[in-house]
Amino acid sequence: MGCGLICLLTAWVAWPGFSGTAAPGFVPPSVHAGAEAEPYLRSALVNAATPPRVHAASIAALPDGRLFSVWFGGEREGSTDVKIFAAYREPGALAWGEQHAIASPEQTTADIGMLVRKMGNPVAFVTPRGELWVIYVSVTMGGWATSHINLMRSPDLGRSWLPATRLVTSPFINLSTLVKGGPVFFDNGEIGVPVYHELAGKFAELLVLSDTGEMQRKIRMDHGHRTLQPVVLVE
Repeated sequence: MGCGLICLLTAWVAWPGFSGTAAPGFVPPSVHAGAEAEPYLRSALVNAATPPRVHAASIAALPDGRLFSVWFGGEREGSTDVKIFAAYREPGALAWGEQHAIASPEQTTADIGMLVRKMGNPVAFVTPRGELWVIYVSVTMGGWATSHINLMRSPDLGRSWLPATRLVTSPFINLSTLVKGGPVFFDNGEIGVPVYHELAGKFAELLVLSDTGEMQRKIRMDHGHRTLQPVVLVE
């Protein structure tokens, strides 16, 4: 018993979440050309008529001027046929291109070596290194409270994808991490992803990853047990 407890404590302290290094600064968003122009509103449907239920859309501006959007869709939220879909909009175009699936329970199961029964929220963004990333939720058993998150990386803005990897956000059972908001970037190259926890209490956290997707640390963002889906802004 004593040896087992010591091993658990050693694993906990050795986990990257216990990094004692000084916190890096944030990188403010760049000012795009035309930022002083008058605002305007334009709307267009991104998804096709099928599947019948879609949710949790995310959008990323690509370096080549295109827009890239992702969402999850299926017969209903939580059903086993849900996939992660994506579409592009070309610069100056009014309509979005044809949607296509970029992740499924079957493919994610093969990539991470763990059974995936259902999928949820995706978040898309471009890293400072110019890679297109999609982080998305998946569930092996139970509901969203027992979920985990996975990372897909594309070095060519979505033309091809590296196999998904499961992000280890806890040193023990690694359950109950979900994502919804976009990232922030640090001046040392690290990436901060707002996430939230739902098992035995709901609270917000900031997951800090290296620029190649390795877990660095996790920061609790609040001290309550009733918060969900954090968003972080940098001025």
